[in-house]
Amino acid sequence: MTLHQTRADAFDRDTADKPRVPFSEGLLRAANEARLLSQEAAHLDDTIGVILARYSQTDARGLQNADLLRQGLEGLADFLTGLVETIDVAGTCCPSEAAAALRMQEQSRRLGDKTISDTVPDNTTAGEIWG
Repeated sequence: MTLHQTRADAFDRDTADKPRVPFSEGLLRAANEARLLSQEAAHLDDTIGVILARYSQTDARGLQNADLLRQGLEGLADFLTGLVETIDVAGTCCPSEAAAALRMQEQSRRLGDKTISDTVPDNTTAGEIWG
């Protein structure tokens, strides 16, 4: 059973009493949350920079990873906002258009790719952020 099927089953069981909003509003909420996380990551990035400067460490990998995390969250927020802007009257959206303006090429490819993946990749050590 995929994550999507599990969520769909749970949704079918308990939707009668829940308020409904336009899909675009839900996406904007997610974009705003990603933007808040991006801002928190920026604070973390600054803190790591201060610590590295204080201890004169030349290995800035932690700082680079924090900055990439911030950029990834920022890109996710921009992507979600872009999806909202591409929703048509049929309720479909255009991920490739929403991803086209992203600055991180790998993130743009992952989010805008025409292939659809229903599972989270099991590779947590690869990619721009953790590479």
